Amino acid sequence: MEGDEHYYLHVKKDKIQIKGKSPRAVFYGIMTLHQLLLGDVCSTQQKRIVPITIDDAPRFPYRALMIDRHFIPVEDVKFYIDQMARYKYNALQLHLTDDQGWRIEIKKYPQLASTEHYTQDELRDLIAYAALRNIEIIPEVDVPGHTVAILAAYPELGCTSSQNITKEVGKTTNLMLCASNKKVYEVYQHILGEVADLFPSQYIHLGGDESVIDTNWGQCEHCQALMKQLGYTKTSQLMIPFFDQMLAILEKKEKSPILWCELDNIYP
Repeated sequence: MEGDEHYYLHVKKDKIQIKGKSPRAVFYGIMTLHQLLLGDVCSTQQKRIVPITIDDAPRFPYRALMIDRHFIPVEDVKFYIDQMARYKYNALQLHLTDDQGWRIEIKKYPQLASTEHYTQDELRDLIAYAALRNIEIIPEVDVPGHTVAILAAYPELGCTSSQNITKEVGKTTNLMLCASNKKVYEVYQHILGEVADLFPSQYIHLGGDESVIDTNWGQCEHCQALMKQLGYTKTSQLMIPFFDQMLAILEKKEKSPILWCELDNIYP
């Protein structure tokens, strides 16, 4: 039997047998049996499964779905997780911060989540609930764009060109964290530290996508000064020192980053 998720399901006249190399594999065999009980193989009158043998293993080891941007109540997330387990998904990316709101309690900065959000206790419960169904929850904390929610609470973390702009949580605004502001990295050291301590996943998604660099870092005198100091010819290259510091925070926590592919374009 190959792979930790490979299972055999044998349905005979007198018994049902599920074999797997790991508890996860047996769990998937049970999910398949559940699908058979609900499907056409089951007689609608006699409620019996016809004899069948299934030899099954996943083609891809990473099978993920994402809950993106908007707040979904805990019980609805659990229902979503139940459906993922039924169809043998094994990773849930939970988008916790965005322009639309800050969805995770941060003990160091309680004003970040003053309305709808998940408390850390609720997230621990979700993580355990998902783990019982062989699903890993991967948190996403978006930087440096999609950050209206944190800039509404801490406008000083934005560029000087955005200090006087009204920040309306729930509405996408072309604002970003300032690449040259040391306080940004101090704040996110605490934020990412709490996220890393809360989630057992090896991975933390840092976003990096859809950043409107020219109207933020391109108009910020401090970012432009940093760009010249580093010898960069494109403002987008400031993504390099920005993420160097963010990734260093994760490295200290022995976590691995996930980033959107748009960051491929930062190099000259």
